[in-house]
Amino acid sequence: MKKAFVIFCLLAILLVNNVFAQNSTSVLHTDKNGGFSMYIPGDWRPVNVGLQYLAVVAPEDNGFTPNITIVEEEYTGGISEYIDAVVTMISATGFYADLRVLQQSSFTTNSGLQGGYVLFTARLNEITIRQKMYIIHNRSKTTIMGITGSSGLANGDKYDSVFDECVRTFEWSR
Repeated sequence: MKKAFVIFCLLAILLVNNVFAQNSTSVLHTDKNGGFSMYIPGDWRPVNVGLQYLAVVAPEDNGFTPNITIVEEEYTGGISEYIDAVVTMISATGFYADLRVLQQSSFTTNSGLQGGYVLFTARLNEITIRQKMYIIHNRSKTTIMGITGSSGLANGDKYDSVFDECVRTFEWSR
């Protein structure tokens, strides 16, 4: 019993150190025009990729540059219905091949905003990617923010928690 307790304590210390290390290296990404902010890993950087808001990109990992893109859209319906419609649209357009939904659920940000997400894998040309798309309503439920974390399939699962942590810190400032 004592051996299990000691192992548990050591693992807890490693976990706490990892959490503190991640928090100490995160930076606040703020988009004043978009009226939002969220924390991102310190080695990620905002870049203009021609979308509505700046994307946030990580260092290349196994031939793919993990990234987070952010778009805003007026929408007053339910989050689950929106996600279902997006998945249906993506499937119908043929933009992605071999689309496979792995998980869909709801979540809450640290500031109490309610949202939902869908996690899927798909092939884009010759690259298989893993994407986690989050949808968050603003407080008046008139607008949604779509935040998509993308990574290569090879190391994709390790980025799920990074995307979750970033999106958990998302806040509207308007």
